[in-house]
Amino acid sequence: MTQRHSPWRIEGHAIISDNDCIADAAGHVPQSLRNDADWAYFQRHLDEAALVVTGRKGHEAHPNKPGRRRLVFTTTARNSGFAIGDDISFLDPARFGFHEAVQLLAPVGGIIAITGGTAVFDWFAQRRLFTAFHLGRAMGVTIRSGRRMFSDANPAEEQLFTLGLTQQKTQVLDELNGVSMTVFSVPDPSAKEV
Repeated sequence: MTQRHSPWRIEGHAIISDNDCIADAAGHVPQSLRNDADWAYFQRHLDEAALVVTGRKGHEAHPNKPGRRRLVFTTTARNSGFAIGDDISFLDPARFGFHEAVQLLAPVGGIIAITGGTAVFDWFAQRRLFTAFHLGRAMGVTIRSGRRMFSDANPAEEQLFTLGLTQQKTQVLDELNGVSMTVFSVPDPSAKEV
């Protein structure tokens, strides 16, 4: 199904360090990547999403906001690999189709916000499903032995270009703390498969 006929847009969201990390070695977001302006931007965009996709660690670290639909990527999803709930559902995409899950959880379409971690970002990147990516940068922050946004060793921006996204705009979210946000998107959404 092409994006022209698809009611969904798949948008990634991350804030990364100078060395492209989203978390420390244990998978926790360090204080150095936490920023109020970035968090407000992130929450505003999640509020607009029809569905939020995250990994197990992200799900465990951040309680779901009431009224938001959340889909947790996990290898421990029960039965067929898809367990549907009121606000929180669980999916093992190796056992149940992502597209079929989205049709059930967000049947009228809208934005599907992808919040990571690395394995989740990799899954969408490998299938070239991103139609946009909101990439925050915390300048001057380095996370030693951290977990990268993508497992690929290339810089995050280069990886997004490889996926067919182009840089649209950059804004400073917090000048004092050196946090910026760059939005990347596909130049022609009608050519993007979902």
